[in-house]
Amino acid sequence: MTEEERLRHHRARFQQSERIATNTETKNGADMNLYNKLLAAAVDSIAKIFQKRVAAGLQTSRDFVIPNQEEQANDTTDFELITWLVIKAQ
Repeated sequence: MTEEERLRHHRARFQQSERIATNTETKNGADMNLYNKLLAAAVDSIAKIFQKRVAAGLQTSRDFVIPNQEEQANDTTDFELITWLVIKAQ
């Protein structure tokens, strides 16, 4: 077995063990409460930054146009979650 093949083998085993740990922690995705809270915090942060940029735009330019309500990100339902990527510290 070459060094590259050995590294691939170890990487695959590590990835599999991480998937098993995450599936165990989330009960195979049935209990995503922790990750939903993290997602909500991220969306809240995005909404606050958006609001700050709107306020700054109003203060700096007469030509600034406030985006319509439906164009503003305010809630987790304003986003479509495509996939989860869980990164954990060792």
